[in-house]
Amino acid sequence: MQGNLAQVKSDILDELKMRVEDRILEPNNYEVLCKLINKADSISEAQAIAALGTTYKKNRFSF
Repeated sequence: MQGNLAQVKSDILDELKMRVEDRILEPNNYEVLCKLINKADSISEAQAIAALGTTYKKNRFSF
């Protein structure tokens, strides 16, 4: 199970790194998310933390 958790964490971090390179995610936010993901105790916890950097919420603002 630990090997699988390590692989999931690695995959999540790779995905977040791509978001930084695409300028979707700020580098400082990436660093914080990396620290939290590396401390996650389960796959679901790591995925929930990653959602903080990938979730888009609807609002009434127009860009």
